[in-house]
Amino acid sequence: MSAPTNDKREGNLAAPTRHPVDWRSAAFYDGDAFLKEAERIFDICHGCRRCVSLCNAFPTLFDLVDESKTMEVDGVAKADYWKVIDQCYLCDVCYMTKCPYVPPHPWNVDFPHTMLRGKAIKFRAGETAFRDRLLTSTDRVGRLATIPVVVQAVNWAQVIHTQSVLPRPTLFAFTFYLLTGLHAAHVIGGFVPLGIVLHRAGEREYSSSRYDGVRFCVWYWHYLGVIWLVLLTLMFLAD
Repeated sequence: MSAPTNDKREGNLAAPTRHPVDWRSAAFYDGDAFLKEAERIFDICHGCRRCVSLCNAFPTLFDLVDESKTMEVDGVAKADYWKVIDQCYLCDVCYMTKCPYVPPHPWNVDFPHTMLRGKAIKFRAGETAFRDRLLTSTDRVGRLATIPVVVQAVNWAQVIHTQSVLPRPTLFAFTFYLLTGLHAAHVIGGFVPLGIVLHRAGEREYSSSRYDGVRFCVWYWHYLGVIWLVLLTLMFLAD
């Protein structure tokens, strides 16, 4: 996939040439061939180190090299290559803006695609953690994140996690917790009469002339929807 080319032009003096990923080929999932190519790429990156300020994949690689017995890539255990691969977010910044050895340079360095190949091999071998499989399943995450109350809980957990402790008493923190808390309270409160209505409907306690419980429940949920549409509009106008 990333064999050296014969073009003599320097990379970054021309637009990078992106070769397609041959992910349908059986050779793409050859573990030994991948490790050989990864070692070649890592050795070039080790000699350059221009991308050290980018994602954590590069500091991880350089630390492994510096701490090895030979202080070269050949001193790094192949099992430790996965530590580098796991840190790559496939953002392409190194390829598009930093690396001087991307095609059309004859060294043909494509760090992101090499990391992508490693991730694909690991996934096919069934060695991917459940967390990674879940986070990369965008459809599943999207459906989960749109469940009422769950989205508020996720947002709260994210704020607490990023700030290590509960946020300081600022206007933003007050507004954030007030709005999301009220939303969660309204939704949870709406589930109670909804459950009662469903139970009574199952017991056939409603008829064409006696359905006040259903009507009140419908009014509540329509009221809740209108309130949050108005609130969302006011938030946009305030911004």
